[in-house]
Amino acid sequence: MKQAQKWVGDRYVPCELPDSCTTYESDMDKEVTCCSCGRRLKYNDGYTSRTYRDDNGFGYIECDDCYFKGKENE
Repeated sequence: MKQAQKWVGDRYVPCELPDSCTTYESDMDKEVTCCSCGRRLKYNDGYTSRTYRDDNGFGYIECDDCYFKGKENE
């Protein structure tokens, strides 16, 4: 499991994500895991999460359903 930060309300809280979640890949066709729902997708088909980030501030990849659901809640 990877250590990550999740935006909850007005602050980030520590959380864990599966090892197959990623913030960057050089192979855009690599299959990765959505950091929100766990769905498998190609890296190129994902969006940078506004909710989950690594310790350096880079967002993990989310599927389109989770990304746009998060934008509706803002």
